[in-house]
Amino acid sequence: MKNRKRMAHFVMSFLLSFFMVVNYSAPYVVLAQDELADVPQPDSATDTSDETEPVLSEPAVAADEESESNALDSSNADLEEDPTALMPPEATASTETAKPLEEDAQQLTRVYVSATSGDDQNDGRTPESAVKSLEQGLKLLTSGGEVYITGAFDLSQPVSIPANVHVVAYENTTMSTTSNINGLTLSSGSTLSTINGAALTMTGFKYAIVVNEGAILQDGNYVMGDVTRGIYLLGSIQGSSRAGLL
Repeated sequence: MKNRKRMAHFVMSFLLSFFMVVNYSAPYVVLAQDELADVPQPDSATDTSDETEPVLSEPAVAADEESESNALDSSNADLEEDPTALMPPEATASTETAKPLEEDAQQLTRVYVSATSGDDQNDGRTPESAVKSLEQGLKLLTSGGEVYITGAFDLSQPVSIPANVHVVAYENTTMSTTSNINGLTLSSGSTLSTINGAALTMTGFKYAIVVNEGAILQDGNYVMGDVTRGIYLLGSIQGSSRAGLL
């Protein structure tokens, strides 16, 4: 009986002590929360905790890599079909215009000059589209070639024939001056001839034809009238004999 009373007394004492502890500790808990409420909180505008970069999942990364690979394969395929696809527009244009210029230079190896019926606005490719002056005919030959001449030329200054150019009088041709100048001067590597029985008549010149060293005067009909000296020869005469010179 005494033991039961002691037990009951102990239980009551324990419950009373527990109630007092809980009852007195509650204000301190509330006070702690109030103190936390007074602490300045970070500004939401400067909070960067949520600004972390998203992490792509492995399937998404794989999909991007596959898409990029497909794009490269497509570009390579287009480049194989059209090698100029990646070239700048101006580079493509220059390659397109280069071919016609090269073809013109290759085709224009003979120019026709007619002092009687020619026009320096013509292209000089045929007797019908002949240019008028020897100077223009020589300009049209960019890499040497033949200049076929005909008609009556009135020269006010000497005409120098550059290397790799062959002047041919294919029809009767006359050259004259009133300025007491030299007529045709053949540079080294150039040639002068007449064909088809045509004659080249030179009148009024100091030296009608100057043949420099390395130049060739081929056999032909060369008529000298009222000149100081017909031919000044430093180069060579090519043909059967000098009898062809009139």
